[in-house]
Amino acid sequence: MYTLIDLSVTNDIQNSHEKHSPFHIEQCKEFETVQCLVEKLTQYSKEYVLQGLGLTDTAVYLQAERLSEDNKKYKKIKYIPVHIWTKDNSLKSREPDPEEDPFLGEGVQKH
Repeated sequence: MYTLIDLSVTNDIQNSHEKHSPFHIEQCKEFETVQCLVEKLTQYSKEYVLQGLGLTDTAVYLQAERLSEDNKKYKKIKYIPVHIWTKDNSLKSREPDPEEDPFLGEGVQKH
């Protein structure tokens, strides 16, 4: 479902960058170049879409991973586990610091 749309967006941005139109893309701190943005969208299309993750779930998952890695650097001070609060079993299974007995809603079995 996501594959055609996401590849289309990736291709549109790539083509507009090469032709210098019609999109005006504002660069943000995380994506220092348009090429970097295209690379990230391509990675998303080829990797996360195939795992059944939408763009929002992918962003949540990647942010949780970053937070968990940052927390591990300061583990000596105080380690704070990172959890993803969701009833979506697919997203919950990617939680960087899995909970022992996560709540996924009534009647939902954990992954």
